[in-house]
Amino acid sequence: MIRLNEVTFSYDGARRVLDGASLEIGAGLTLVLGPNGCGKTTLLRLAAGVERPDSGTIEVEGNELWKDEVRARRALAYVPEQPDITPFASLGEVMRLVCRLRGEPIQRAAEALGEVGLHDHERAGVRQLSSGQRRRALLAAARIGRPRIILLDEPLEALDRAMREQVLAWIEGRRSEGAAVILVTHQIEPFVAATERAVAWRGGRPAVVPMPQGAPERRACLERLARGEEWQEKTGREGDTMNLKAQQLKPGLWRWTLPHPDWTPDRGKPGGWGQMVGCVSYEPSDGAEPFILFDPLAPAPGDAAEGPFWKALDADVERRGAVAVFLANYFHQRSAQPIRDRYRSRHGADVWAHTDARSHVPIEITRTIESAARLPGGVTAHPIDGLMEAEVVYHIPEHRALVVADALIGAGEGRLRVPPPRWAEETEEGQRRYHEEFRASLRALLALPVDMVLVSHGEPVFTDGDRALREALEAPAWGDEPAPAIPG
Repeated sequence: MIRLNEVTFSYDGARRVLDGASLEIGAGLTLVLGPNGCGKTTLLRLAAGVERPDSGTIEVEGNELWKDEVRARRALAYVPEQPDITPFASLGEVMRLVCRLRGEPIQRAAEALGEVGLHDHERAGVRQLSSGQRRRALLAAARIGRPRIILLDEPLEALDRAMREQVLAWIEGRRSEGAAVILVTHQIEPFVAATERAVAWRGGRPAVVPMPQGAPERRACLERLARGEEWQEKTGREGDTMNLKAQQLKPGLWRWTLPHPDWTPDRGKPGGWGQMVGCVSYEPSDGAEPFILFDPLAPAPGDAAEGPFWKALDADVERRGAVAVFLANYFHQRSAQPIRDRYRSRHGADVWAHTDARSHVPIEITRTIESAARLPGGVTAHPIDGLMEAEVVYHIPEHRALVVADALIGAGEGRLRVPPPRWAEETEEGQRRYHEEFRASLRALLALPVDMVLVSHGEPVFTDGDRALREALEAPAWGDEPAPAIPG
Protein backbone atom coordinates (compact mmCIF):
# COMPACT_ATOMS: atom_id res chain seq x y z
CA MET A 1 0.00 0.00 0.00
CA ILE A 2 1.11 3.54 -0.72
CA ARG A 3 -0.26 6.44 1.28
CA LEU A 4 -0.07 10.22 0.80
CA ASN A 5 -0.76 12.36 3.87
CA GLU A 6 -1.56 16.05 3.21
CA VAL A 7 1.05 16.25 0.44
CA THR A 8 1.75 19.66 -1.08
CA PHE A 9 4.09 20.17 -4.03
CA SER A 10 5.04 22.86 -6.54
CA TYR A 11 7.83 23.05 -9.11
CA ASP A 12 8.36 26.80 -8.87
CA GLY A 13 7.36 27.53 -5.28
CA ALA A 14 4.31 29.43 -6.49
CA ARG A 15 1.69 27.37 -8.34
CA ARG A 16 0.88 24.23 -6.41
CA VAL A 17 0.42 21.09 -8.46
CA LEU A 18 -0.75 19.20 -5.37
CA ASP A 19 -2.29 21.01 -2.43
CA GLY A 20 -2.95 18.90 0.66
CA ALA A 21 -3.41 15.63 -1.23
CA SER A 22 -4.34 12.62 0.92
CA LEU A 23 -5.15 9.20 -0.47
CA GLU A 24 -4.34 5.53 -0.07
CA ILE A 25 -3.89 2.99 -2.84
CA GLY A 26 -3.71 -0.71 -2.10
CA ALA A 27 -3.27 -3.93 -4.02
CA GLY A 28 -4.65 -4.29 -7.53
CA LEU A 29 -4.69 -2.13 -10.64
CA THR A 30 -5.23 1.62 -10.28
CA LEU A 31 -5.43 4.02 -13.23
CA VAL A 32 -4.43 7.65 -12.68
CA LEU A 33 -6.62 9.65 -15.05
CA GLY A 34 -7.33 13.22 -16.01
CA PRO A 35 -6.61 15.84 -18.68
CA ASN A 36 -3.09 16.96 -19.56
CA GLY A 37 -1.49 19.14 -16.91
CA CYS A 38 -3.65 18.07 -13.99
CA GLY A 39 -0.76 16.46 -12.09
CA LYS A 40 -0.83 12.76 -13.02
CA THR A 41 2.89 12.39 -13.70
CA THR A 42 3.76 14.58 -10.71
CA LEU A 43 1.71 12.29 -8.46
CA LEU A 44 3.64 9.27 -9.78
CA ARG A 45 7.02 10.98 -9.37
CA LEU A 46 6.20 11.88 -5.77
CA ALA A 47 5.06 8.33 -5.05
CA ALA A 48 8.27 7.00 -6.60
CA GLY A 49 10.48 9.33 -4.55
CA VAL A 50 11.79 11.16 -7.61
CA GLU A 51 10.33 14.42 -6.32
CA ARG A 52 10.20 15.39 -2.66
CA PRO A 53 6.98 16.95 -1.31
CA ASP A 54 7.09 20.50 0.00
CA SER A 55 5.03 19.31 2.97
CA GLY A 56 3.24 16.17 4.07
CA THR A 57 4.47 12.59 4.05
CA ILE A 58 4.45 9.58 1.75
CA GLU A 59 4.42 6.05 3.14
CA VAL A 60 5.25 2.87 1.24
CA GLU A 61 4.01 -0.23 3.06
CA GLY A 62 4.17 1.66 6.34
CA ASN A 63 7.68 3.08 5.77
CA GLU A 64 8.00 6.83 5.35
CA LEU A 65 9.63 7.42 1.98
CA TRP A 66 11.99 10.22 2.96
CA LYS A 67 12.92 8.84 6.40
CA ASP A 68 13.21 5.06 5.98
CA GLU A 69 14.34 5.26 2.38
CA VAL A 70 15.99 1.85 2.02
CA ARG A 71 12.94 -0.13 3.13
CA ALA A 72 10.48 2.10 1.34
CA ARG A 73 12.31 2.18 -1.99
CA ARG A 74 13.05 -1.54 -2.02
CA ALA A 75 9.32 -2.15 -2.45
CA LEU A 76 9.05 0.32 -5.39
CA ALA A 77 9.54 0.02 -9.13
CA TYR A 78 9.07 3.10 -11.32
CA VAL A 79 9.00 3.32 -15.11
CA PRO A 80 8.71 6.97 -16.27
CA GLU A 81 7.30 7.99 -19.64
CA GLN A 82 10.66 9.45 -20.68
CA PRO A 83 13.36 6.82 -20.05
CA ASP A 84 15.93 8.36 -17.73
CA ILE A 85 18.97 6.19 -17.01
CA THR A 86 22.47 7.37 -16.20
CA PRO A 87 24.38 7.45 -19.52
CA PHE A 88 27.79 6.81 -17.94
CA ALA A 89 27.43 3.08 -17.36
CA SER A 90 26.81 -0.09 -19.28
CA LEU A 91 23.34 -1.56 -19.31
CA GLY A 92 24.59 -4.61 -17.41
CA GLU A 93 26.09 -2.43 -14.67
CA VAL A 94 22.77 -0.62 -14.19
CA MET A 95 20.86 -3.90 -13.96
CA ARG A 96 23.34 -5.42 -11.52
CA LEU A 97 22.99 -2.34 -9.30
CA VAL A 98 19.22 -2.86 -9.27
CA CYS A 99 19.79 -6.49 -8.24
CA ARG A 100 21.95 -5.41 -5.30
CA LEU A 101 19.43 -2.77 -4.17
CA ARG A 102 16.61 -5.31 -4.22
CA GLY A 103 18.60 -8.15 -2.71
CA GLU A 104 18.45 -10.32 -5.84
CA PRO A 105 21.17 -12.63 -7.27
CA ILE A 106 23.37 -10.83 -9.81
CA GLN A 107 22.49 -13.32 -12.56
CA ARG A 108 18.92 -12.00 -12.41
CA ALA A 109 20.17 -8.92 -14.32
CA ALA A 110 20.92 -10.88 -17.49
CA GLU A 111 17.68 -12.84 -17.17
CA ALA A 112 15.60 -9.67 -16.92
CA LEU A 113 17.29 -8.16 -19.97
CA GLY A 114 16.57 -11.35 -21.90
CA GLU A 115 12.89 -11.12 -20.97
CA VAL A 116 12.60 -7.79 -22.81
CA GLY A 117 14.74 -8.72 -25.81
CA LEU A 118 17.95 -6.99 -24.69
CA HIS A 119 20.09 -10.06 -23.96
CA ASP A 120 22.68 -8.91 -26.52
CA HIS A 121 23.00 -5.42 -25.04
CA GLU A 122 24.32 -6.15 -21.56
CA ARG A 123 27.74 -4.62 -22.34
CA ALA A 124 26.37 -1.70 -24.33
CA GLY A 125 26.68 1.79 -22.88
CA VAL A 126 23.36 3.34 -21.97
CA ARG A 127 23.95 6.33 -24.24
CA GLN A 128 24.32 3.91 -27.17
CA LEU A 129 20.75 2.70 -26.71
CA SER A 130 17.78 4.04 -28.58
CA SER A 131 14.86 5.57 -26.68
CA GLY A 132 12.85 2.39 -27.20
CA GLN A 133 15.70 0.23 -25.89
CA ARG A 134 16.04 2.41 -22.81
CA ARG A 135 12.34 2.01 -22.19
CA ARG A 136 12.69 -1.77 -22.39
CA ALA A 137 15.62 -1.58 -19.98
CA LEU A 138 13.47 0.23 -17.41
CA LEU A 139 10.78 -2.42 -17.82
CA ALA A 140 13.46 -5.08 -17.24
CA ALA A 141 14.58 -3.31 -14.06
CA ALA A 142 10.98 -3.23 -12.81
CA ARG A 143 10.87 -7.05 -13.07
CA ILE A 144 13.84 -7.56 -10.77
CA GLY A 145 12.92 -8.54 -7.23
CA ARG A 146 9.14 -8.64 -7.82
CA PRO A 147 8.46 -5.21 -6.23
CA ARG A 148 5.11 -4.82 -4.51
CA ILE A 149 4.42 -1.22 -5.64
CA ILE A 150 4.77 -0.71 -9.41
CA LEU A 151 4.43 2.81 -10.83
CA LEU A 152 4.12 3.06 -14.61
CA ASP A 153 3.80 6.22 -16.71
CA GLU A 154 2.38 5.45 -20.17
CA PRO A 155 3.82 1.90 -20.15
CA LEU A 156 2.51 0.98 -23.63
CA GLU A 157 3.88 3.98 -25.53
CA ALA A 158 6.33 3.28 -28.38
CA LEU A 159 6.17 -0.51 -27.96
CA ASP A 160 5.74 -2.95 -30.81
CA ARG A 161 2.83 -5.36 -30.67
CA ALA A 162 4.77 -8.29 -29.23
CA MET A 163 6.35 -6.20 -26.47
CA ARG A 164 3.02 -4.54 -25.73
CA GLU A 165 1.37 -7.92 -25.16
CA GLN A 166 4.27 -9.00 -22.97
CA VAL A 167 3.97 -5.89 -20.81
CA LEU A 168 0.20 -6.35 -20.45
CA ALA A 169 0.74 -9.98 -19.40
CA TRP A 170 3.36 -8.92 -16.85
CA ILE A 171 1.05 -6.23 -15.40
CA GLU A 172 -1.78 -8.74 -15.10
CA GLY A 173 0.53 -11.27 -13.47
CA ARG A 174 1.76 -8.82 -10.84
CA ARG A 175 -1.79 -7.58 -10.21
CA SER A 176 -3.11 -11.11 -9.70
CA GLU A 177 -0.25 -11.84 -7.28
CA GLY A 178 -1.28 -8.97 -5.03
CA ALA A 179 1.01 -6.14 -6.11
CA ALA A 180 -0.25 -2.56 -6.30
CA VAL A 181 0.09 -1.52 -9.94
CA ILE A 182 -0.49 2.21 -10.41
CA LEU A 183 -0.29 3.60 -13.92
CA VAL A 184 -0.87 6.77 -15.88
CA THR A 185 -2.20 6.04 -19.33
CA HIS A 186 -4.18 7.47 -22.22
CA GLN A 187 -4.80 3.94 -23.49
CA ILE A 188 -7.72 2.87 -21.32
CA GLU A 189 -9.14 -0.04 -23.29
CA PRO A 190 -6.53 -2.71 -22.36
CA PHE A 191 -7.17 -2.08 -18.65
CA VAL A 192 -10.97 -1.78 -18.44
CA ALA A 193 -11.64 -5.30 -17.19
CA ALA A 194 -8.90 -5.45 -14.53
CA THR A 195 -9.03 -1.93 -13.04
CA GLU A 196 -10.07 -1.98 -9.38
CA ARG A 197 -10.14 1.78 -8.97
CA ALA A 198 -9.10 5.07 -10.53
CA VAL A 199 -7.48 8.20 -9.16
CA ALA A 200 -9.04 11.34 -10.61
CA TRP A 201 -8.96 15.04 -9.76
CA ARG A 202 -11.81 16.60 -7.83
CA GLY A 203 -11.57 20.17 -6.65
CA GLY A 204 -7.88 20.19 -7.58
CA ARG A 205 -7.06 17.17 -5.43
CA PRO A 206 -6.63 13.52 -6.35
CA ALA A 207 -9.39 11.22 -5.11
CA VAL A 208 -9.95 7.47 -5.32
CA VAL A 209 -12.97 6.46 -7.40
CA PRO A 210 -14.32 2.88 -7.16
CA MET A 211 -15.31 1.16 -10.40
CA PRO A 212 -18.82 0.14 -11.47
CA GLN A 213 -19.28 -3.60 -12.01
CA GLY A 214 -20.52 -3.77 -15.61
CA ALA A 215 -17.97 -3.47 -18.41
CA PRO A 216 -19.83 -0.75 -20.36
CA GLU A 217 -20.30 1.31 -17.19
CA ARG A 218 -16.63 0.86 -16.24
CA ARG A 219 -15.47 1.96 -19.67
CA ALA A 220 -17.76 5.00 -19.66
CA CYS A 221 -16.64 5.93 -16.15
CA LEU A 222 -12.94 5.69 -17.05
CA GLU A 223 -13.44 7.74 -20.20
CA ARG A 224 -15.24 10.49 -18.28
CA LEU A 225 -12.48 10.61 -15.68
CA ALA A 226 -9.82 10.76 -18.40
CA ARG A 227 -11.58 13.83 -19.82
CA GLY A 228 -11.63 15.43 -16.37
CA GLU A 229 -15.39 15.15 -15.93
CA GLU A 230 -16.93 14.67 -12.49
CA TRP A 231 -18.14 11.14 -11.88
CA GLN A 232 -21.41 9.95 -10.43
CA GLU A 233 -22.42 6.33 -10.15
CA LYS A 234 -25.47 5.61 -12.30
CA THR A 235 -27.84 2.75 -12.82
CA GLY A 236 -28.53 1.15 -16.17
CA ARG A 237 -31.39 3.60 -16.62
CA GLU A 238 -30.04 6.70 -18.26
CA GLY A 239 -30.17 9.75 -16.02
CA ASP A 240 -31.18 7.83 -12.89
CA THR A 241 -28.53 8.67 -10.31
CA MET A 242 -28.17 6.48 -7.24
CA ASN A 243 -28.56 7.80 -3.71
CA LEU A 244 -25.95 5.29 -2.59
CA LYS A 245 -22.44 6.78 -2.40
CA ALA A 246 -19.60 4.37 -1.66
CA GLN A 247 -15.95 5.11 -0.99
CA GLN A 248 -13.04 2.74 -0.51
CA LEU A 249 -10.93 3.98 2.40
CA LYS A 250 -8.34 1.20 2.45
CA PRO A 251 -8.15 -2.23 0.85
CA GLY A 252 -11.00 -4.15 2.45
CA LEU A 253 -12.49 -1.09 4.19
CA TRP A 254 -15.42 0.80 2.65
CA ARG A 255 -17.87 3.45 3.81
CA TRP A 256 -21.18 4.13 2.14
CA THR A 257 -23.92 6.67 2.75
CA LEU A 258 -27.66 6.61 2.13
CA PRO A 259 -30.59 8.87 3.08
CA HIS A 260 -31.93 7.74 6.43
CA PRO A 261 -35.61 6.69 6.14
CA ASP A 262 -36.51 8.37 9.46
CA TRP A 263 -35.02 11.76 8.64
CA THR A 264 -37.21 14.86 8.47
CA PRO A 265 -36.16 18.50 7.94
CA ASP A 266 -36.65 19.35 11.61
CA ARG A 267 -33.93 16.84 12.48
CA GLY A 268 -31.44 18.85 10.43
CA LYS A 269 -31.56 21.89 12.68
CA PRO A 270 -28.48 22.89 14.74
CA GLY A 271 -27.63 20.08 17.11
CA GLY A 272 -29.51 17.55 14.96
CA TRP A 273 -28.32 15.23 12.25
CA GLY A 274 -28.17 15.27 8.48
CA GLN A 275 -30.20 13.20 6.07
CA MET A 276 -27.28 11.13 4.81
CA VAL A 277 -25.93 8.56 7.26
CA GLY A 278 -22.81 6.44 7.00
CA CYS A 279 -22.26 2.69 7.19
CA VAL A 280 -19.03 0.68 7.10
CA SER A 281 -17.97 -2.69 5.67
CA TYR A 282 -14.76 -4.47 6.57
CA GLU A 283 -13.11 -7.44 4.88
CA PRO A 284 -10.33 -8.66 7.21
CA SER A 285 -7.01 -9.63 5.65
CA ASP A 286 -7.41 -13.07 7.29
CA GLY A 287 -9.44 -14.99 4.72
CA ALA A 288 -10.96 -17.23 7.40
CA GLU A 289 -12.87 -14.31 8.92
CA PRO A 290 -16.41 -13.31 7.83
CA PHE A 291 -17.38 -10.20 5.93
CA ILE A 292 -18.26 -7.56 8.54
CA LEU A 293 -20.89 -4.81 8.36
CA PHE A 294 -21.26 -2.00 10.89
CA ASP A 295 -24.77 -0.52 11.34
CA PRO A 296 -25.65 -1.40 7.74
CA LEU A 297 -28.41 0.41 5.89
CA ALA A 298 -29.60 -1.06 2.58
CA PRO A 299 -31.37 1.00 -0.09
CA ALA A 300 -35.14 1.09 0.22
CA PRO A 301 -37.19 -1.25 -2.00
CA GLY A 302 -37.56 0.32 -5.42
CA ASP A 303 -34.55 2.60 -4.94
CA ALA A 304 -32.28 2.74 -7.98
CA ALA A 305 -29.40 1.46 -5.86
CA GLU A 306 -31.26 -1.56 -4.43
CA GLY A 307 -30.24 -4.12 -7.08
CA PRO A 308 -26.55 -3.13 -7.34
CA PHE A 309 -26.26 -3.02 -3.53
CA TRP A 310 -27.51 -6.56 -2.94
CA LYS A 311 -25.60 -7.90 -5.92
CA ALA A 312 -22.34 -6.48 -4.55
CA LEU A 313 -23.08 -7.72 -1.02
CA ASP A 314 -23.96 -11.19 -2.32
CA ALA A 315 -20.54 -11.37 -3.96
CA ASP A 316 -18.77 -10.19 -0.80
CA VAL A 317 -20.50 -12.71 1.44
CA GLU A 318 -20.05 -15.51 -1.10
CA ARG A 319 -16.33 -14.78 -1.22
CA ARG A 320 -15.95 -14.85 2.57
CA GLY A 321 -18.44 -17.60 3.35
CA ALA A 322 -20.22 -15.74 6.18
CA VAL A 323 -21.25 -12.29 7.35
CA ALA A 324 -21.27 -10.59 10.76
CA VAL A 325 -23.32 -7.49 11.53
CA PHE A 326 -22.08 -5.28 14.38
CA LEU A 327 -24.60 -2.85 15.89
CA ALA A 328 -23.13 0.20 17.60
CA ASN A 329 -26.47 1.07 19.22
CA TYR A 330 -30.00 -0.24 19.11
CA PHE A 331 -31.30 2.72 17.07
CA HIS A 332 -29.07 1.55 14.23
CA GLN A 333 -30.66 -1.86 13.73
CA ARG A 334 -31.46 -0.55 10.25
CA SER A 335 -31.11 -3.46 7.78
CA ALA A 336 -29.56 -5.98 10.18
CA GLN A 337 -32.51 -8.38 10.16
CA PRO A 338 -32.96 -8.52 6.35
CA ILE A 339 -29.23 -9.19 6.01
CA ARG A 340 -29.37 -12.00 8.57
CA ASP A 341 -32.45 -13.50 6.90
CA ARG A 342 -30.79 -13.38 3.48
CA TYR A 343 -27.55 -15.14 4.41
CA ARG A 344 -27.98 -17.26 7.54
CA SER A 345 -29.17 -20.48 5.87
CA ARG A 346 -26.60 -20.64 3.07
CA HIS A 347 -23.57 -18.76 4.40
CA GLY A 348 -24.06 -18.10 8.08
CA ALA A 349 -24.90 -14.71 9.53
CA ASP A 350 -24.66 -13.31 13.05
CA VAL A 351 -25.87 -10.04 14.53
CA TRP A 352 -23.63 -8.74 17.33
CA ALA A 353 -24.64 -6.06 19.85
CA HIS A 354 -24.34 -4.99 23.46
CA THR A 355 -26.36 -7.28 25.75
CA ASP A 356 -28.64 -4.43 26.81
CA ALA A 357 -29.71 -3.87 23.20
CA ARG A 358 -31.83 -7.03 23.29
CA SER A 359 -34.51 -5.33 25.40
CA HIS A 360 -34.87 -2.50 22.87
CA VAL A 361 -35.05 -4.12 19.43
CA PRO A 362 -37.36 -6.65 17.80
CA ILE A 363 -34.59 -8.13 15.67
CA GLU A 364 -32.69 -11.31 16.42
CA ILE A 365 -29.38 -10.59 18.18
CA THR A 366 -27.42 -13.82 18.05
CA ARG A 367 -24.14 -12.81 19.72
CA THR A 368 -23.37 -10.30 22.46
CA ILE A 369 -20.07 -8.56 22.86
CA GLU A 370 -19.64 -9.60 26.50
CA SER A 371 -19.66 -13.26 25.51
CA ALA A 372 -16.69 -12.90 23.16
CA ALA A 373 -13.05 -12.73 24.12
CA ARG A 374 -12.37 -11.70 20.55
CA LEU A 375 -14.78 -10.43 17.95
CA PRO A 376 -14.54 -11.52 14.30
CA GLY A 377 -11.80 -9.80 12.33
CA GLY A 378 -9.88 -8.83 15.47
CA VAL A 379 -12.38 -6.02 16.09
CA THR A 380 -12.67 -4.81 19.69
CA ALA A 381 -15.83 -3.35 21.24
CA HIS A 382 -15.79 -0.45 23.68
CA PRO A 383 -19.07 0.24 25.52
CA ILE A 384 -19.74 3.93 26.12
CA ASP A 385 -21.38 5.12 29.32
CA GLY A 386 -23.57 8.16 29.77
CA LEU A 387 -25.21 8.44 26.35
CA MET A 388 -27.90 5.93 25.38
CA GLU A 389 -28.05 2.45 26.82
CA ALA A 390 -26.04 -0.13 24.83
CA GLU A 391 -23.89 2.41 22.93
CA VAL A 392 -20.69 0.78 21.60
CA VAL A 393 -17.68 2.10 19.67
CA TYR A 394 -15.81 -0.49 17.59
CA HIS A 395 -12.09 -0.42 16.86
CA ILE A 396 -10.53 -2.06 13.78
CA PRO A 397 -6.83 -2.49 14.68
CA GLU A 398 -5.83 -3.51 11.15
CA HIS A 399 -6.84 -0.08 9.85
CA ARG A 400 -6.49 1.99 13.05
CA ALA A 401 -10.14 2.98 12.66
CA LEU A 402 -13.00 3.69 15.06
CA VAL A 403 -16.56 3.01 13.91
CA VAL A 404 -19.04 5.18 15.79
CA ALA A 405 -22.84 5.37 15.95
CA ASP A 406 -23.98 8.40 17.98
CA ALA A 407 -21.10 8.92 20.42
CA LEU A 408 -19.31 11.34 18.06
CA ILE A 409 -20.48 13.61 15.24
CA GLY A 410 -18.39 14.56 12.20
CA ALA A 411 -18.22 18.36 12.13
CA GLY A 412 -16.28 18.70 8.85
CA GLU A 413 -12.71 19.80 8.12
CA GLY A 414 -11.31 16.88 10.13
CA ARG A 415 -13.21 17.81 13.31
CA LEU A 416 -15.37 15.78 15.67
CA ARG A 417 -17.89 16.86 18.30
CA VAL A 418 -19.74 15.01 21.03
CA PRO A 419 -23.55 14.96 20.72
CA PRO A 420 -25.64 17.40 22.78
CA PRO A 421 -27.29 16.41 26.10
CA ARG A 422 -30.67 15.86 24.44
CA TRP A 423 -29.19 12.87 22.59
CA ALA A 424 -28.78 11.15 25.97
CA GLU A 425 -31.57 9.66 28.05
CA GLU A 426 -33.87 12.48 29.11
CA THR A 427 -34.42 11.27 32.67
CA GLU A 428 -32.74 13.06 35.55
CA GLU A 429 -30.42 10.09 36.02
CA GLY A 430 -29.69 9.96 32.29
CA GLN A 431 -28.71 13.63 32.18
CA ARG A 432 -26.53 13.23 35.29
CA ARG A 433 -24.68 10.35 33.65
CA TYR A 434 -24.25 12.34 30.43
CA HIS A 435 -22.59 15.25 32.24
CA GLU A 436 -20.51 13.13 34.62
CA GLU A 437 -19.64 9.95 32.70
CA PHE A 438 -19.97 10.39 28.96
CA ARG A 439 -16.83 12.32 28.05
CA ALA A 440 -14.82 10.33 30.60
CA SER A 441 -15.95 7.14 28.91
CA LEU A 442 -14.90 8.45 25.49
CA ARG A 443 -11.54 9.50 26.91
CA ALA A 444 -10.61 5.82 27.29
CA LEU A 445 -10.56 5.59 23.48
CA LEU A 446 -7.46 7.81 23.43
CA ALA A 447 -5.42 4.76 24.44
CA LEU A 448 -6.22 3.13 21.08
CA PRO A 449 -4.19 3.69 17.89
CA VAL A 450 -6.57 5.77 15.78
CA ASP A 451 -6.14 7.34 12.36
CA MET A 452 -9.73 7.30 11.13
CA VAL A 453 -13.03 7.93 12.91
CA LEU A 454 -15.91 6.66 10.78
CA VAL A 455 -19.04 8.30 12.11
CA SER A 456 -22.64 7.58 11.23
CA HIS A 457 -23.61 11.25 11.29
CA GLY A 458 -21.58 13.93 9.55
CA GLU A 459 -18.25 13.81 7.77
CA PRO A 460 -15.78 11.11 8.79
CA VAL A 461 -12.23 11.89 9.86
CA PHE A 462 -9.66 10.16 7.65
CA THR A 463 -6.38 11.31 9.25
CA ASP A 464 -5.25 12.33 12.74
CA GLY A 465 -8.28 10.71 14.33
CA ASP A 466 -6.65 10.68 17.77
CA ARG A 467 -6.08 14.44 17.53
CA ALA A 468 -9.69 15.02 16.43
CA LEU A 469 -11.00 12.88 19.30
CA ARG A 470 -8.86 14.70 21.86
CA GLU A 471 -10.07 18.09 20.61
CA ALA A 472 -13.71 16.93 20.64
CA LEU A 473 -13.47 16.02 24.31
CA GLU A 474 -12.52 19.62 25.15
CA ALA A 475 -14.80 21.40 22.67
CA PRO A 476 -18.46 22.40 23.06
CA ALA A 477 -21.02 19.74 22.15
CA TRP A 478 -22.46 19.51 18.64
CA GLY A 479 -24.89 22.38 18.11
CA ASP A 480 -23.49 24.48 20.93
CA GLU A 481 -20.89 26.16 18.70
CA PRO A 482 -21.72 29.27 16.67
CA ALA A 483 -23.47 28.33 13.41
CA PRO A 484 -22.22 24.75 12.88
CA ALA A 485 -22.71 23.25 9.44
CA ILE A 486 -25.23 20.43 9.39
CA PRO A 487 -23.62 17.33 7.87
CA GLY A 488 -25.35 15.81 4.91
